[in-house]
Amino acid sequence: MHDRIGCLSAENRLKWAAIASAIFCVCVLMQIAFILVRGAPLCLNTGCKVVEELVELNPILFNLLGAVFFAACATTAAIGRKHPLFCTLFQVLCIGGFAAEGILFSYQAFVAGAWCSYCLMILGAVVIINAIAGIRQLFAGLFILVVEVLLFSLLNFNISTGKIQTLTLDNGTCAITRCEKPARTLYLIFSQDCPHCHKVLEALSGCSQCEFHFNPIKKIRKGLLPGTIPEKEYVPEINRLALSILGIDSIPVLLVKRRDGYLLIKGDHEIIAYIRSHCSPQAPAHNVQPEGSVKHKKNGENDTFLQETAPDFLQPDDNGGACSLENGCNEQ
Repeated sequence: MHDRIGCLSAENRLKWAAIASAIFCVCVLMQIAFILVRGAPLCLNTGCKVVEELVELNPILFNLLGAVFFAACATTAAIGRKHPLFCTLFQVLCIGGFAAEGILFSYQAFVAGAWCSYCLMILGAVVIINAIAGIRQLFAGLFILVVEVLLFSLLNFNISTGKIQTLTLDNGTCAITRCEKPARTLYLIFSQDCPHCHKVLEALSGCSQCEFHFNPIKKIRKGLLPGTIPEKEYVPEINRLALSILGIDSIPVLLVKRRDGYLLIKGDHEIIAYIRSHCSPQAPAHNVQPEGSVKHKKNGENDTFLQETAPDFLQPDDNGGACSLENGCNEQ
């Protein structure tokens, strides 16, 4: 009688685990539908955007893997009520889910430095399924999660001080356009998902009097920058770090290399205006000193100092012209 009660209890656990897994699978499919309609996942905080920018996998594919996982859990749990082999497979899937979520949880804690509310909800779903499967199953999964968190805490994901001293914006450049005698060197920090950045990229089509370095904040797809010279290796995190150091939370940003540092320009309107006035074929190029430099002219006994009018920091106008790094971009 005792064995029969234990068997029925196990069957009930598998039944409710199958139901819960099916519900979670539907929730993930709804998230995929939301992405297809809105172009971005549904999330309760800005941490989701930060984590998304740091993960190479497409959000739809990423969520599709989650839906497949929950569907597999629901199927194996349902069949496992009659076939012990599928019950074992269900338990292995549950542990595997804990292992995967442990990596994502640790990544947010020690690498991204931001919490994705949607990711935490998925972790909660995995915990619920394991709890329904049994107390031993839950403790086994929690043990794996704790071990992964401890291992991540022992790793150093920051670039060493010596390494930082050797890195420049050139290390974050994915492609370059060169002319025979460029008058200026410019670095465009952008994102392939930013429509304002695409306006600037369109304005850069064709050769000009400037050398352009394209510095994305994350890896870009092939073919995005036709006619450029691609770099074999680049580190987009450098460009995001540069914006963070400067206290900038929007793109596009143009950095113009000068003798005394960099001229910084924000927003597509100001960047395009600068390019047209300084890099077009009609713009003076070889007889002008870099922006912000001082010219000296002798007039008898009086010295006259002339300085190019080039503000050190140009802000985007009230009409927008930039995309937020945290919240994405809303066309204005």
